[in-house]
Amino acid sequence: MSKLSEYLCTERVVTRLEKADLSLDGLRLAHGCHFYVDSRRELNIQNMAAPKRANFTVRCSTLLAITGSPGAKDYDMIARGMKAHTNLQVQGGTAIFDFLKRREDGRKITFRFSDSYVRDSLRRSNDRTSKFAMIDVDTIGRLSTPKQILFYTRAVMAQGS
Repeated sequence: MSKLSEYLCTERVVTRLEKADLSLDGLRLAHGCHFYVDSRRELNIQNMAAPKRANFTVRCSTLLAITGSPGAKDYDMIARGMKAHTNLQVQGGTAIFDFLKRREDGRKITFRFSDSYVRDSLRRSNDRTSKFAMIDVDTIGRLSTPKQILFYTRAVMAQGS
């Protein structure tokens, strides 16, 4: 039985996040958005890929709560995380998001994962050797460096295999 703060993360997603070389806030934003989609029955990450290309909107305060900053008075973590993903796209890195934008009032964020990220996040039913882990966003919220987050995700992956 998994905890309410866990989501299923494939090894391909973990590898993609490692290659992206994101900041702490960039990693927290990616894990927070993935957890948000995975934890809601009405949302399906497959809808973000072609042909539907659905965008999902979430309150910034919800993302802060997911990523371990529930009492934050400002949305600096969100802004820094978005900047990390924008820089990744500008530098030609492997994009995590196709669309990532805050509303004018700054209280909500709308996002869509890239098609390749969505494909990487899906477990293939015919591939019994593909690895996955149940990533705990509560633990990610307590870690203080990108390397700790990347180590944690790999350790959980190794433990589960």
